[in-house]
Amino acid sequence: MNIKIFHSKLFSILFPLGITLLFTLFCINDPLFWDSINSNRVAQFYFDQHFNNLLLPREIDSGNPPFLGLYFALFKFIGAQTAYLHLAMIPFVFGFWYQIVKLCKNTFKSANGYFIFILFCLIDPTIAAQNQIVYTDVPILFLFLLGYNSINKSKYFWTFLVILFCPLISIKGLIIDIILLCYIFYKKEYLKSGLLILGLIPFLIWMIYHHQIQGYWLSPPDSMWSSQRDLVSAFQLIKNGMVFGWRLIDFGRLFAFVIGIYLWLKFKPKGIIGIPLLIISALIYLIILCPFSNPISHRYLLPIIILGYLIIAQLIENSNFKSPPTKRALTIVILITLLEGWNFVYPNHIAQGWDANLAYKNYFPLKKEVDDFLAKSHIPKREVGSAFPCLASDYLTTGLGSKVEMPYLNLEKNTYLLVGNITNDVTDQQWNQIEDKFLPIRIFRKNGIYLTLFHIKTNDLK
Repeated sequence: MNIKIFHSKLFSILFPLGITLLFTLFCINDPLFWDSINSNRVAQFYFDQHFNNLLLPREIDSGNPPFLGLYFALFKFIGAQTAYLHLAMIPFVFGFWYQIVKLCKNTFKSANGYFIFILFCLIDPTIAAQNQIVYTDVPILFLFLLGYNSINKSKYFWTFLVILFCPLISIKGLIIDIILLCYIFYKKEYLKSGLLILGLIPFLIWMIYHHQIQGYWLSPPDSMWSSQRDLVSAFQLIKNGMVFGWRLIDFGRLFAFVIGIYLWLKFKPKGIIGIPLLIISALIYLIILCPFSNPISHRYLLPIIILGYLIIAQLIENSNFKSPPTKRALTIVILITLLEGWNFVYPNHIAQGWDANLAYKNYFPLKKEVDDFLAKSHIPKREVGSAFPCLASDYLTTGLGSKVEMPYLNLEKNTYLLVGNITNDVTDQQWNQIEDKFLPIRIFRKNGIYLTLFHIKTNDLK
């Protein structure tokens, strides 16, 4: 295959555009899921308030600046349906894949390595899932890749814009800024790294303004987000480090990284692009994420995963096997294991990152089946205790239907409960109490995901 085809300007536009449209078609009719529910909650607040107030109510203030929420709110002028929010993601999804193509151009000398890297990124379960979820991660990934590509081409105006906008989209963007600034410092561009820090000034102004009005720096001290920012014990720190590693190799990525290590040890190649940034990214994410109680999500680590694929694709491209089909066989093994991760569901009582692979799509028809059953059985949603993500109203997840939300489960007060393997908030202790005090009415299942509707035992009624 001719590398000139991949390097053409036409391919650089048409390929990202085609992938963007493909992902949009896959998700355009999906209800909102996981943290995208909060994206809509924020956007709905700004729209309902006619954009008169930048500051969010305490109950939905997670600490992120408002600008992405304001952008999403603009699409509500088109209509309330959440399909329009999926359309709002198109510029970011396109930007992400456009920067992936540019990264390929700057890295690979042959079409094989280019093609292998693109396939790894396309088939990775977490990348595929995040390209269909309305949240901050794809915009942040787009800016991360834009920053990396612009630094390598010494186009520091674009790097400045990345430093400026990353933390204004999400607090997580501040980690990206630190990584990129450290990378510039590693390249001995000391003056440029110092000047680029000035891009953080708008973010600092926002934080000071937010603190002056709200009285807290990120989220309210009594919110669920604040409880996730506590320092952990030494034992939990080690456990977080293990979870960090697990997230990197989860959903089929283990074989990719094992093959990468094998090729590195066997051929000891030189001139592999991306290693310094990979090391910097991994160290900074470890230092920032592991000391705190906030769950380490797969999507947080996508910059490391993408750089890992970049390096593995180069190792396969540059490997000197005597049998040419060996490269193809290694690539196929990695792709098959990644595909296996698309719908993988962990056994009960192992918390899964539900927004990290495509198994979550089975939740939508399952939840509709539950809602239909509740309506036919004349069980009001207000009487059914549940947990995230089942709490959200139909209106919040689809833009249509009822605005009634389920209350958070209270085992002392609820008559009905709706819980399952997708409700990660339910602890093992709570499960034991549920099985002791409640009787299952019906179990709803769909490709590994299940929800159980419980009713309190008669002798426990008060």
